Amino acid sequence: MIALPAMPKLYGQEGKEDPLVYAVLSNVRLAWHWYLLEHDPQTRECFAFVSGFADEYGYVWLTELEQNGCFMLKLDLPKPLSEVRSLCELDEAA
Repeated sequence: MIALPAMPKLYGQEGKEDPLVYAVLSNVRLAWHWYLLEHDPQTRECFAFVSGFADEYGYVWLTELEQNGCFMLKLDLPKPLSEVRSLCELDEAA
């Protein structure tokens, strides 16, 4: 079970141009990243920026990510989304 750090409730960063990322989950098989921005601890629903086939914002359930083999990257967070995406892209290129 993935233990998430404290982060804003759903809609807590709505309207921010460069929201803060509190956790990054990854799936090596898919080469996808979920940049978690908001979370409801009761339902385990998260709002995230997803980088996969296409880059988009959306809702995802932490339970579903866990069931599909995702794991949390060890990063010094929170940081702005633009900065964290750059770090992850550099890591993939290495």
